[in-house]
Amino acid sequence: NLNEIKREPVPADFKEINVEDQLAWAEEEIQKFKAVNLMAEEEYLRHKERYDFLVQQRNDLRESIDATLEAIRQIDEESKNQFLAALEEVNAHFQEVFALLFKGGSASVRLLDEANPLESGVEIIAQPPEKKVQNIHLLSGGEKSLAGLAFLFAMFRYKPTPFCILDEVDAALD
Repeated sequence: NLNEIKREPVPADFKEINVEDQLAWAEEEIQKFKAVNLMAEEEYLRHKERYDFLVQQRNDLRESIDATLEAIRQIDEESKNQFLAALEEVNAHFQEVFALLFKGGSASVRLLDEANPLESGVEIIAQPPEKKVQNIHLLSGGEKSLAGLAFLFAMFRYKPTPFCILDEVDAALD
């Protein structure tokens, strides 16, 4: 209490200070802080809640993107495997049908870019009997038509369809 403090002896190293000056200085320092925002805590909690929500949304989006990329990778892998299996089977049928239609010779279908089969085109190589191996573009019109029919029938052997209409297929065979 105040009476007890007054009765205590004053320390020897005590310097008398002007309490009024110190009080004035303290009031000036408090005034520098301006008005206190009493809503600050409430605003902080609201902004923190929004921030936490956005962080969660961002994390969910990243997980979704990762899951989507993994699904795309799996689909690409399965597509590649199915395409290569189909190409191999069609190639086997093509070789048989080509030899049957040309009464000999050989033919094959191969990828232009084996490193990237899903983006690659295919090339048809044909060798009618007693001719050298060449790209289908270098064959005569009739040979091209017959090779095209061989390829078409090879595709039908791989994946039969209920019906097929061929119009003027024999035009180049005349």
